[in-house]
Amino acid sequence: MIALIVARAINGVIGKDNALPWHLSADLKYFKAMTLGCPVVMGRRTWESLGKALPKRLNIVVSRGPRPADLSEVVLWVSSLQIALDLANQEGLASGVDKVFVIGGAQLFAEAMPMADLFYLTVINQPIEGDTYLDLDLSGWSLMTATEPTHDEASGLPYWFEVWRHPKHHANGDLKGMS
Repeated sequence: MIALIVARAINGVIGKDNALPWHLSADLKYFKAMTLGCPVVMGRRTWESLGKALPKRLNIVVSRGPRPADLSEVVLWVSSLQIALDLANQEGLASGVDKVFVIGGAQLFAEAMPMADLFYLTVINQPIEGDTYLDLDLSGWSLMTATEPTHDEASGLPYWFEVWRHPKHHANGDLKGMS
């Protein structure tokens, strides 16, 4: 099962200067809870913004560039999304996990969206200044769950969490492993 997970402002912004343009503690905790134990696939710039491997997850970086010499052995460096997904599925099956998360950036989300089964979306209900946008068309998707809108105590940003499912990928209604 392929899942995408992203936080996105209502104006489509997902990043600024290769970082998140906000700090939402609840979103970081949500991200960790959803992805822990699952393979995570990311583009090179997302990898650079993290600066280190996410613990207790197989980290796979998609890049057409060469693997950095100082890259930890625990990080896989591959040349395409399809190779990343194949490796993630192999690893997941071997460890009993049936979900792989694509965690960014915008180009990888766009490439993975047609293949995705689930979409975990943190909606930041405010326009935010940024330089990285995610165009989002969820027509053909079904909203499964949404939390009540709330405000982050530290930043005051209004947000909520949504989980979307692509029905064509779940004709039998089975969502084994669904969180």
